[in-house]
Amino acid sequence: MKLDLSIIIVSYNTKKYLRDCLNSLYSNTKGVKFEVIVVDNHSTDGSQQMLAKHFPKVKLIKSEQNLGFGRANNLGAKQAKGKYLLFLNPDTLITPDSIKESVKLADQTSKLGALTIRLLFADGTIQPTGGYFPTLLRLFAWHTALDELPVLKHLIGPIHPPASFYTHSFEPDWITGAFMLIPSPVFNKVSGFDEHIFMYGEDLELCYRLKQLGYKVIYSSSPSITHLQSKASSSQFALISEITGIKYFYKKHKPSWQLPLVNIIFKLGSLLRLLLFGIILGDDAKKQAYHQALKL
Repeated sequence: MKLDLSIIIVSYNTKKYLRDCLNSLYSNTKGVKFEVIVVDNHSTDGSQQMLAKHFPKVKLIKSEQNLGFGRANNLGAKQAKGKYLLFLNPDTLITPDSIKESVKLADQTSKLGALTIRLLFADGTIQPTGGYFPTLLRLFAWHTALDELPVLKHLIGPIHPPASFYTHSFEPDWITGAFMLIPSPVFNKVSGFDEHIFMYGEDLELCYRLKQLGYKVIYSSSPSITHLQSKASSSQFALISEITGIKYFYKKHKPSWQLPLVNIIFKLGSLLRLLLFGIILGDDAKKQAYHQALKL
């Protein structure tokens, strides 16, 4: 049987989220021939046992270590048989026909590289998903919070735009891996996610390579799913990982003279935020995060 879609979910100690995600997926996905592949990054919360008991149809890949996001997804993609690959976070809830409509959109889009749909927070408000590729100006504006100014954010196209950018369909530079649909031949052509990035930034880097080859990156404002955004990673881990990922992006794709300037921008921005959050506002968690960022 020819499959329309292979849904790949990377899980690491997300038992409850994963169970709810799969229940919503199987309940609300009709008219699509699909398979589900879960790559478990050596969970210790009973996730594997839950899958065996409640979701025997799921193809489970057990890793003996935490491979990170990109590497684990690549592992799942190697066993996928669908026309399209859907990389889906375990803390998502699928709505009726959202998968079917996404596949339909993909079929109607020529030269498709990657597609995402509207992501909603648990309260129903729009969640930003992706943005624009980093430039020196955008990095400076982001790390000094200048891109939050109403006029400037629309002039420069922020790396992380606010929710107001996502009220309508458009072609951003990159989309997040929370819901990322890619034609299987295209994913194989670009050799998947860059496994040098453990987590944070691998989706941006993949979209950059897709764009370089002339493929489209699409955000559709309809249909929609809920993304609960589980706090599996600390804010410090997320910040350090994203900075590390962007530095790697510059080292791989940009002229060598730009990387020292990127380092200066991050140190300047981290110092300003350390003063704001750590000293003025007394936020110990953010103080620790930006203190660590200064050491990178």
